[in-house]
Amino acid sequence: MTRDWKEIAEEKREAILCAIPSEWKISSPPAEEVEDITGPYIEQYLSPKEIEITNTDAVGIVEKAKSGAWSAVEITKAFCHRAALAHQLTNCLHEIFFDAALKDAEALDALYAEGRATSALHGLPISLKDQFHVKDVETSMGYVGWIGSRLFRLERMV
Repeated sequence: MTRDWKEIAEEKREAILCAIPSEWKISSPPAEEVEDITGPYIEQYLSPKEIEITNTDAVGIVEKAKSGAWSAVEITKAFCHRAALAHQLTNCLHEIFFDAALKDAEALDALYAEGRATSALHGLPISLKDQFHVKDVETSMGYVGWIGSRLFRLERMV
């Protein structure tokens, strides 16, 4: 029996929300009431350090990471937190894999502790558009009809 697309979409929305850590959840996001969720509005949910990190440009982030002023984990958590808040207010994410990002950040911090940076962009977090196949992450490009399709799930990196 074919499932209703609305049911599939609702399950996907719930799965994404479930991937957000409970400490980052907004009890009742008032997105409809707020015209601009950037700046002071979203920052009310962030710590001063998270605001500083997420408002710093890429060059500044890399400088802070390479100097050891900020750890890759601190940087990644700040951006993941801000992304989780933005999603709750605007439904902007197709997938969430914060755990994988934090695991990678921990590995970067371990390398830094050994005196090694991995690249010129050491510690700089990135996000990917849902058009790139990432191992163990479904690619649907936001199309409900593609959710769960093996055609759009990369089983291993090629």
